[in-house]
Formats: sequence, structure tokens, C-alpha cells
Amino acid sequence: MKKTIGKKPEEEKKSAAEIAEEEDEENEEDEEEPEGKWYYLGGNSVGELILNIIALGIAGVMLFNFLYAKGWWQKFFQPVLDWLLHISWPLLSFVGNFLNPGWMWFTGNVYDFRHVAFMFENLTAANHSNVSLSTHVRVNDTSFLNQDPYKQNIFTDFTEEDQEFSKYN
Repeated sequence: MKKTIGKKPEEEKKSAAEIAEEEDEENEEDEEEPEGKWYYLGGNSVGELILNIIALGIAGVMLFNFLYAKGWWQKFFQPVLDWLLHISWPLLSFVGNFLNPGWMWFTGNVYDFRHVAFMFENLTAANHSNVSLSTHVRVNDTSFLNQDPYKQNIFTDFTEEDQEFSKYN
């Protein structure tokens, strides 16, 4: 068996710019990741969609806090939101009239929202004012916090019926 060894054809010498361009093309091909689906907000699954929604919510809260702390929310955004509420109030009232019976049934029979109502007492839609916070200040009775729980006077909270009952016993 004969082997013939021939000379390799000389490779053309490439300039430094061409070599760098080829390396960049190789790097770009390696770095590309598959794009997410548009209906998952750029994610590849429902789990990523949920994480994206949470991240966007946290970013929105941080943006609101920043704008509110600088006073820009009250100066630029609150008047626009108040104007939009004023314009859309007839439509919201019309829709609300149809939804109110269902809402009343739900809050009466399924879930009672009274224990969280205190968080929303400063909303201004009901009083039609153009302020961010209500001027009404609620005074909470916190005197019970200073009482000693082990030395309570059980006779101070008698009603009239209890007092009449205790007269005869």
C-alpha cells in the first residue's frame, strides 16, 4: 500500500479584522437564548409568567413610593387620575348599579371584608375631594394597651341589667 503525502495548500492569510469578526460571530451564536412566548410576558412557562407579574408589581410599588416621596405623584399624577375618575364616574356608577346586588350577596354570604376596611378609609372617591389623603382623622382608643391584663377590674364593665341582677344576689 502506498501513501502519498502532498503539501497542504497554503491558507490565505487573514487580516486581524477578519479574524476578530469571525470570533464575534461565533460568540453571538453561542450567547443567543431562545425567546419566550409573548403570551407568557417573555417567559417560557406559566411559572415565569407568574414571577414576571410579581417582579413588575414590586417594581410598580417601588416606582410609586419613589414618586410619592419626591412629591411628583401628588403634583403630576394625582390630578390626572382625579380627572379620569371624574370623567368615568357616570360609567362606573352605571356598571356599579348592576354589580352591587351580587357584591352585597358575596360580602354577606361568602367573605366579609369589614376586617380589612380600615386599610381603605382614606379613599377619596366617595367624598369627591381633590386630595390624595382624606382630612378626616380617626381617633383610636388604645387605653386598653396600658392596662395590666392580670389585674383587671371585672366589675367596671357592668351593664344596667348586670347591676340590677347583682342587687338581688
